Amino acid sequence: MWALGAIALAGVAAILVLTHGRADLALAEGQVQALLVALAAGVAIYVVDRERRLRVLTRLLIEERSVTEALSERLDEARILLGVARALNSRLPLDAILDRLVSAAAELTHAERAELLLTADAPVETPTFRVVAATPAATPVGTDVPYDVVPAAAHAARTWDPVAVPGTGVHVPVLHANQLLGVLNVTGRAGDYEQRVAMVFAEQAAFAIAAVHGAEAARWEEAERSAAAGDRASRMLGAATDLKDPLASLVAAARMLQRPKVTDDERLELARVVTRQSHRMAKVLEDVLTVPR
Repeated sequence: MWALGAIALAGVAAILVLTHGRADLALAEGQVQALLVALAAGVAIYVVDRERRLRVLTRLLIEERSVTEALSERLDEARILLGVARALNSRLPLDAILDRLVSAAAELTHAERAELLLTADAPVETPTFRVVAATPAATPVGTDVPYDVVPAAAHAARTWDPVAVPGTGVHVPVLHANQLLGVLNVTGRAGDYEQRVAMVFAEQAAFAIAAVHGAEAARWEEAERSAAAGDRASRMLGAATDLKDPLASLVAAARMLQRPKVTDDERLELARVVTRQSHRMAKVLEDVLTVPR
């Protein structure tokens, strides 16, 4: 546009030069010059107006591009969060779910690295973390890491508060029911957005761990109940079997006592049989009554 204006102005200047001193022109030299100056001013005004409109259009296009990029980022976030939700609601193993969570945290924050460290069973004098998920897998899963190797994560574990280290990353404790489960490390920027994202995924990791452990505890309790029920049934069956012999002896002794010719010695022996078998039945019944309800 500026080039077009420059060409127009150059043409006007050339006409002024060519008409200067020409007496054969129909109009006076002053009128021609005034007309050309007005034409030049009109071209200049047109160029300035077009330039202003182009700048406004450029600004609108830049704003539109910014909005489009922001919308694209929000769609990516929604896609990632939807994938995490599907993983949490699926029947995947716990290690696969935690790996999805760590990968999503790294992708959303554009982190160089993310890892989930759970508290390992170790003496209090030497507390350690255990790597259960990492992306990229710089540290093998299952490796025990002492607290002094990752001081920022250790501080988050001891204080139960998020720790943001500028230029290094954020470290968020994984908590459930007033219990420390571990720490989520996100290496990279340490801004408010990165900290919020890490806290969200730390909560989801705690939920997944608690849900899996709760399901395992429920299965264990169900197995215990089944085993106890089977033991009670077995003991009841054994008691019923044990009652058959003394009951048969008592019936036989009662029939023998009903015979017309029973000597005193036989009667005394039958009484001993009845007493002995009665004690035996009482012992079996006592065992049955001591079975836990």
